[in-house]
Amino acid sequence: CITRYTQDAVRDLARRTWVLPNAVDATFFDLKPEPVDPPLVLCVGQIGGRKNQNAFIRALDPLAARERFQVLFLSSPSLDQYGQEFMELVKARPWCRYGGWADRPALKQQMARATLLALPSLEDNCPMVILEAMAARVPVVAANVGGVPDLVEADRTGLFCDPGNAESMRSEVEKML
Repeated sequence: CITRYTQDAVRDLARRTWVLPNAVDATFFDLKPEPVDPPLVLCVGQIGGRKNQNAFIRALDPLAARERFQVLFLSSPSLDQYGQEFMELVKARPWCRYGGWADRPALKQQMARATLLALPSLEDNCPMVILEAMAARVPVVAANVGGVPDLVEADRTGLFCDPGNAESMRSEVEKML
C-alpha cells in the first residue's frame, strides 16, 4: 500500500499489508527556483469534482481582490459539465490560467517557478505532485484528506486546508503566499 489510507481500505482483504510510499524522480531534487512576479500558485490534477478546482477558484476570489498572484492549472482537458464550468471560471478571472497537460519537463519548469503548490482535493491517496513539490522545495497547501496526511506534516512541511470550506482554502493559501 502506498499510504495508511490505502492500507486501511484493504485491511480486510489481505492477511498482511505494508506501507511503501511512492518514489520521486530524483531530478526534482535538482530544480533551481526561478520565482516569478506575481507569485504563482500551481494546481496540478485531473479537472473534475474530486479534485475540487471549481470550489478552489471561487474560494480565492476574495483573496484575488486584495492580493496579486496567479493560479496555473495543469491537467488534461475535461469535456464534461464540470470541465466546462471550470473553463468558464478560469476565463472570467485574469489571475487564473489553464495550461493544459504538462509532460515531465514542462511540470519541472512550472514547479521551479511556483511559489506554492495547492491541492484542494476532496479525496486523494498519494498524490505524486505533492512528493515532487516537496522534493523541489516548493511549499504545499493540501487538503487534509485520504493519504495526504501521510505525506505532509502540518505546519512543518506544509499547510492543511479543509477542501469543503472556502475560508479554510483561502486562508491557508494566503498564509503561504
